[in-house]
Formats: sequence, C-alpha cells, structure tokens
Amino acid sequence: MTQKFEALIIGLGPAGMAAAIELAHQRVHVTVVDENPEPGGQIYRQPPGDFVIEDKSFLGVRYRVGQDIIRQFNQLRDKITIFSETMAWGFFEGTTMALEHKGHIELVEFDKLILCEGAMERSIPFPGWTLPGIMTAGGLQKMIKYQRVLPGKRFLLSGASPLQLSVAASLVKDGAEVVALCEATRIKDSLKLVPEIIRQKGLFKEAVSYLFPVLKKSVPILRPYSVISASGDNRVREATIARVDENWTPIAGTERTFEVDTVSLGYGFMPVARLARLCGCAHAYDPVLKSWKPETDIFMQTSVANIYTAGDSSGVDGADLAEVEGRIAGTHAAAELGKMSMDERDRQLKSLFHTRGSMKRYSKVLNRVFSPRSGLFTIMEDDTIVCRCERITAKEVFAGIEKGFRNINEIKRTRVCMGPCQGRTCESIVTELMLQKGIPIEDIGHMTIRPPITPMPVFMFEEYARSL
Repeated sequence: MTQKFEALIIGLGPAGMAAAIELAHQRVHVTVVDENPEPGGQIYRQPPGDFVIEDKSFLGVRYRVGQDIIRQFNQLRDKITIFSETMAWGFFEGTTMALEHKGHIELVEFDKLILCEGAMERSIPFPGWTLPGIMTAGGLQKMIKYQRVLPGKRFLLSGASPLQLSVAASLVKDGAEVVALCEATRIKDSLKLVPEIIRQKGLFKEAVSYLFPVLKKSVPILRPYSVISASGDNRVREATIARVDENWTPIAGTERTFEVDTVSLGYGFMPVARLARLCGCAHAYDPVLKSWKPETDIFMQTSVANIYTAGDSSGVDGADLAEVEGRIAGTHAAAELGKMSMDERDRQLKSLFHTRGSMKRYSKVLNRVFSPRSGLFTIMEDDTIVCRCERITAKEVFAGIEKGFRNINEIKRTRVCMGPCQGRTCESIVTELMLQKGIPIEDIGHMTIRPPITPMPVFMFEEYARSL
C-alpha cells in the first residue's frame, strides 16, 4: 500500500530538520526519512543510544550548537511522521519515492519533496592511500567523538579544510600524538578568512576552541605541505609529505617521512545529490567545489516541479547556512501548499534571505581558499588505485581516455565507478583526470543514476513483488 503525504523530506541533518520544523509549524502533513536512528545528520550526529558520555564538552562546539535545533525538532515529533533507519533508493512516476524500511520496501507519494542529502568527503588518491590506517578526517572524527575509539597512536593529518584543526584538537585532547598537521593552503590564503571569522563571533569562538589545544601541545603545523605517499605491510607504517607549489604540485627535494600508524585526509566536501539526479533535476558543474550540484532558485526549488534541495547537497556551505536553506525551502513549500498567505511567506523569507546573504559571503571565501588545486592529482602513479571497489588503476583510466572515452558514462567500460559504491568516491577523481587530459566538462558530464541508488538484497524485491 502506498502512503501519501503533503511533504516528504529526505535527510535529517540541519537542513532537513529546519524544513520539517517550518512545515510542522504550518500544520503540513510532513514525513521525514533518514538512514540514522536519531536526527542530526553527519554534523550533529548523536552518540549511540546505549552510550553514556559523562563529559559531553569533549563533543565540541558543533555538538552544543546542534542540540538547539534537535530540541526544536523533537518538540514537534508528534506532528511529524518519522521513518528512521530508512533509506530512499528509488524515484518513480514523478511523485513516488521508494524506501527500504526495516528490511521491507515501501512506497510513499508526496505533493512536495525536499531533498537534504548532505555532503561527502573528497578523496584524492596517492601511492599507498588504500592501506589500512588511512582514513578521511570526518570518519576519524566520528570514531573519536561518537564511538570513543582512538584508532592509532601516531597520527599525521594532511589536507586543506577547517575540519583538520578540529580533528587535531580532538586527537590531542584524547592523548594521541599528532606528528604533523599538513595544510596545502598558504597562510596568505587563510588570512582571507579572518575578516569573516571575526565578523561572525560564533565562528571566532569555535576556531579558537580548536586552535588552543593544538598550540598547547606544540603540534607542528606545516604549510604548504601535503602527503604524497604511504607505505606499510598490513597497515600504514610510514607517510611521506612534500612542500607544494601554488597549484599544490609537490616540489622535488622537499620530502619528509614520518613513522605513523594512522593518516587522516581532509580535502573538503562535495555535495551528495544522487536522488536529485535520479529525479531528473538539472545540475551544473562547480569548478570551485570540483563537483556537480543541483541548480536551484532563491526558494531552493530545483528544475523539477515540486522538488526542492537544501543544505550541503545544493552546495557545501556549512551547517548554519544549511539550516537557513532548510527553513527557506520549508516556508516556501508550506505557502505553495496553501498553509500560509503570500504576505506571511514573504515576511518570513525576507529575514531568511538576509541571513543567507551574510553567511554566503563567508562560505564563498572558504570554498575558494580550500578548493583543491589540480597539482594534487598528479601524485598518482600508473599502479595507483583510483576505483577501490573494482581495483581500477590510474593507468587503466588513462587507457580508456586514449581509446576515445570522453564521457563519464563511457569510461565506465573500464569498470571504474561500477562497484558497490556506484561511483560515489571515484566519480570526482575520474572527472578530474579527464579534465587534466583536456576534455571539456560539458563532454564529461556526470554519471547517470539508476535505482536502486545503493546495493540492496534481491529478496526485498521478491518479497515486494509477492505482496502486489
């Protein structure tokens, strides 16, 4: 049986919660879907229910900020239908979303759909990057904060992201040794952020809270440096870094090697918009984010009628701006459903637009400063793995390009992007390699998404077919 809702929200990070709050306040019959057991998304992730954390100050400023919107959402739970631990995997017939809920397939219809898919961390391959002990900065942060697991003793951090400082602070507070924090950006670039950080007092306080413990422990902060290789037997044992130029190309003769057991990689985030692609929403390539993202109007509406996208899935701008965009989408959708007057809508949106404009100034500078430069993609050697699922190397990708594959869907004939992750990690890598070979982004395009957007057991489809 297909259920019908006035508004359906996919994702319960800051954007999804904010949209749900606005819709619930306007008495819209709203349903939210999220893969996690509790609201919060990645940025405001809640510790597992069985965990007892006595000193929650360790969870940091972001955790405390997130508690406010989570509290607002929880106060409205009786007005919201919640599908937790549920995955949206398909879109059919213009208004039907397919879900996997507790091992069963369910279909839901909607009048308005708000996609809040969030963002994912960027991977940039280098020789040895697939060794155990090498992980993304966000993944490491989750292990430390929410699982209370320290996966090593000697850590090297490398990347170009504000998250690096946060991870370093968490590590030293937990007693780990950080041998170096390598930042690919130059100091002169980072100084561009200072005026906006000072202007927004909350950001300044947050930055200081991360910087202080790192300086107190005398963690070496090396600029502009990046990891260029790693080696080891059953896990990483050594990591080599090098100074990089303005294009982030390693400079020969500047290499330094450290004995480590864990390497953290933090090269920023990319929008996750797989459902938006599946729904047929128009996308544009963002050369700063080096990623495709949905095109939206000022109300967060996509090119497809009745479908919105908000938060990091529409452009990586951070949790605070994601919340504002969620409120914009929720307010506009409520008005379109006839739950509020146009005058009331415009009054609310005027304030939200002003706040968004102020926050956008900072996020634009931030994204430009930390935008990955193409030099880092030259570190790969012929045998460097590009696609981890299918074990496809850089040499095989380049061979495909030489055969005349100029589109991301054509080059999948090499088996790149064809594994269980369905190109989530390697699509952006392959796109950059094709760009470096002189292929225009218009020719490369983005991958065509088909349902299910993530691997699912066949028995679920058999069970659903028998129920019809």
